[in-house]
Amino acid sequence: MTRLDAEPLYHASRGSKELFHSDILAWFVRTMPQCAVEVFGPWLVESDGRSEVRVRREHLNLDLVIELPGFAPLVIENKAFALPDEAQLAAYARGPVARLGAAAPSLVLLSLQDPGWGTGSAELGGRSWRWVSYGELGTRLDAALAEADQAFDQQVARHEAEFLQLLHRIMTRLTIRDDSEPFALSGSLLNELRRAGLADAVGKARAHQVMRRIHAALLRRGVRAPARELEVGFTRGRPLLSGFWEAAAGVWVGWQYQDRQWRLAMILSSPDLFGRGKHPARAEFALAHHDFFDFTRVPEIVGVPESALLPRSSRARAGEFNKYDPDFLYRYRVLPERVTVGEIVDLAVECSSRAADWFPSPVRDGTV
Repeated sequence: MTRLDAEPLYHASRGSKELFHSDILAWFVRTMPQCAVEVFGPWLVESDGRSEVRVRREHLNLDLVIELPGFAPLVIENKAFALPDEAQLAAYARGPVARLGAAAPSLVLLSLQDPGWGTGSAELGGRSWRWVSYGELGTRLDAALAEADQAFDQQVARHEAEFLQLLHRIMTRLTIRDDSEPFALSGSLLNELRRAGLADAVGKARAHQVMRRIHAALLRRGVRAPARELEVGFTRGRPLLSGFWEAAAGVWVGWQYQDRQWRLAMILSSPDLFGRGKHPARAEFALAHHDFFDFTRVPEIVGVPESALLPRSSRARAGEFNKYDPDFLYRYRVLPERVTVGEIVDLAVECSSRAADWFPSPVRDGTV
């Protein structure tokens, strides 16, 4: 963090974050096009293209469209602190990319967060996208400028190379490597990340890494895939992991994890249960199906007694349901402060298995 704080471009970037890097890269290509060919070489495709350099920002909603003489357009979708979005990439491939022209463009996802593609590329929207990390781009930029002189523009480009590599090192250092490590970062490290404006980005990245482990574990167990995808969100400054299965028309059941709360939840969207003011009816339905809200395995998995996991709220301890209007209610247990990644995965597998096979009793006897 000390080196990052000493980097002037880091401070210049804090107002716009990923837009800053897109703007710097666009400036770099226009200012040093020959150097840009060397830097972007692995992702350029030779083609009878333009005879002059052109760089477009936010053209057709694409972050960067780089056109260098003798090459097909290079499209870069830059995700510095946002997470890679495969649905968005597929939509871009089918829409804006298809409208660029005759030359088949080369498509690059530039991001701090590994999208989990394994081979480093993915077919999305009928086109191939290649993942390039900030670290890889920074290393190539640094190597291309090794023999550069001390001109101001080249010094700025060198600082950008260092900045990209620093961000990559921080994200790599905080990548989840083992199931035995705590999911939550220490308070002192989290405070450092907050001061650097990186806490949210790191939290989202680690949540996605845990969810990939959950997804793999569910596949190994043969658990029925949820109709709603396993989701990672971010609310109130904390990552939110969740999985829900459709148990009946208008009835979804599943789990959530956020800020030490392990929740068993229902989403009730039928007309008689959906809407503000209908929480009593939703609670009545949930109480009639209280068997779903079974936390028996939680103490076993996290290795602490049930009494240590109970909510502090007297209402929650009494079994009342917490809610988010217009359709969501839940009960929860408070996990240990240093709950491990493996324990979260085990909880998710246990609760997913139950949710995938659970049906409300009226469905069984055909009265609904």
